[in-house]
Amino acid sequence: MKAEHRKELQTNLLADSLGRGLEKLKHKPDSGLLFKVAIGLLLVVGVFVAIRYFMNAPYKNAIAWVDVDTATNLKDLQNVASAHAGSTPALVARYQRARVLLEHGLARLCSQIDRTDAQKDLEQAEDLYNQLLKDSHDYPSLTQEALMQIAKSREARGNLSGAREFYDRLAHDYPATPHGKAAAQHLKDLDDPDLKNFYSEFERLTKGKLEPPPMKTP
Repeated sequence: MKAEHRKELQTNLLADSLGRGLEKLKHKPDSGLLFKVAIGLLLVVGVFVAIRYFMNAPYKNAIAWVDVDTATNLKDLQNVASAHAGSTPALVARYQRARVLLEHGLARLCSQIDRTDAQKDLEQAEDLYNQLLKDSHDYPSLTQEALMQIAKSREARGNLSGAREFYDRLAHDYPATPHGKAAAQHLKDLDDPDLKNFYSEFERLTKGKLEPPPMKTP
């Protein structure tokens, strides 16, 4: 990395030096030829800098993918997304972070001890997926995932009307895809009386408190 910085500094110094020389030439008489030469040199430097930038771009992208692959927790994924903001690897890191949050939330939702944290994870996952919807319009498969997972997050927290909104959007916008078909089928399932009863009972249980175990008599 130090060698890269040195090359960049050298390039910048060369450009600055030529720029100062150009200013001096502008004020000298009979400097037409030198002025043209300086312009030519500046163009050469510009092309050189552009070539270096585009040659380094794949290298930087490769480093970003390595960072995504080696991330082991939510903090790592957040750091990758911040360090490579605007890149495809950063987008993937953000999606992976949303997936982990949703998975953690769903896995612990029925736990009396972890339910509050599970709810927070689900809310964070939904917020992140909502942000990702805006940033992944060029990636239909990721857009479908975001729509589906927002719906799941809402459904898991008992917001069935809110879940329907995103299931319906997914089924309408992507009717021929697996996600779209699954959403259309689930919309029908949500009208099933047994499922409605299940969610009513689930909400009652998750909002209730554990009863202390009965005292054993000697």
